[in-house]
Amino acid sequence: MERDFRYVLLTAPKAAEIFLEAWDEAKRPDLQVACVGAETRRMVREKGLHPFATEHETATGSELIASLPLEKASRVLLPVSVKAGTSLQRELEARGFEVSRLDTYDTVPLGWGADELEMAKAARAVALASPTAIQTWAARMGTGHRVVCLGDKSAANCQAAGFTDVHVSRGIGIEGWADAVSLALLQSRDEH
Repeated sequence: MERDFRYVLLTAPKAAEIFLEAWDEAKRPDLQVACVGAETRRMVREKGLHPFATEHETATGSELIASLPLEKASRVLLPVSVKAGTSLQRELEARGFEVSRLDTYDTVPLGWGADELEMAKAARAVALASPTAIQTWAARMGTGHRVVCLGDKSAANCQAAGFTDVHVSRGIGIEGWADAVSLALLQSRDEH
């Protein structure tokens, strides 16, 4: 693998989990990994890999791509969800990388029972981060709830789905998201 790919770009914890299992099975060949997101970087570091670092811990995929050193015939393996868009792949290719996209997993909505439906109806704020979660919530509950998104991309997906009361996490990772949820709940309480 180290002969074929200059980088493996991991953009989500699930992609990292699946890739790291395969890396273990392949007897841990030397490679360079670039990660988007604090949780993805943590997972990679715990396995003993040292991900390519950008100046900022909160770097987006676009910022990471812009910082990757481009060398002659640089190939990138991009393991992603089946539902992932092509924007990162296009950005990599525009910089001159040869990209091999690998659809490694899919996200599907789970069924809700009566208890889950009642909890959803009572929610004052909803934390949404993935396209599947956003689409599922909108289809089942409508778009009238206050939503708290993990980053600008999720916020744009929420707005595209029709949500109007959209809040965005500005802090790092899950902690920043939890802070944004707390703030949204406080605002909801103050409004009632």
